[in-house]
Amino acid sequence: MFIKEIDNNEKVIKKDFYASLLMTIFVVTLTILKNVFFPKINHITNISIIGDTLIFICLILFDVMSLYKYLVLKLKKAVIYFISKKVEIFLKNISIIMGISGIIILNINIFI
Repeated sequence: MFIKEIDNNEKVIKKDFYASLLMTIFVVTLTILKNVFFPKINHITNISIIGDTLIFICLILFDVMSLYKYLVLKLKKAVIYFISKKVEIFLKNISIIMGISGIIILNINIFI
């Protein structure tokens, strides 16, 4: 039953991975452009580097999570599927916390 459920989600998981990868590339490009062309708006300090790093790690965790779901799909093992749900929830919580803290740090840096 679980294997059929996983098979139906193969296209969704592939699209999720590609969307996450595209979002990572987009945010990295925007951050590089922001730091190169507009350094006075958000001056490059240790605080902005920490904020950018937290956001990058958040996005990379989303990529790893999507890739992990795709690998579980290919393995088609029910036990791994149950473990992957717990790993997915754990990675999602960590990445959301890191992303939010990175955004807060970058916003604090604008006012300093």
